Amino acid sequence: MAYSMQAIYAMEPGEVFFTASDVGWVVGHSYIVYAPLLLGCTSVVYEGKPVKTPDAGSFWRLIEEYRVKSFSLPHRLPRD
Repeated sequence: MAYSMQAIYAMEPGEVFFTASDVGWVVGHSYIVYAPLLLGCTSVVYEGKPVKTPDAGSFWRLIEEYRVKSFSLPHRLPRD
């Protein structure tokens, strides 16, 4: 996981990473909790669902507010 954080997401220690995935899903908890910690990154945890809500922009404001360098999302999220 630490390798993929560097090779795929171009993350470095101290940077901020966000995964828009369900923490109950294996990829979710792996990249919300373990992968950022293994590399020494900060992980943003989002409570709620950023799609099909009255305020769809909340997802993008979170990325801007916390200065997220890179993020991951499930392939289905842009379609929802």
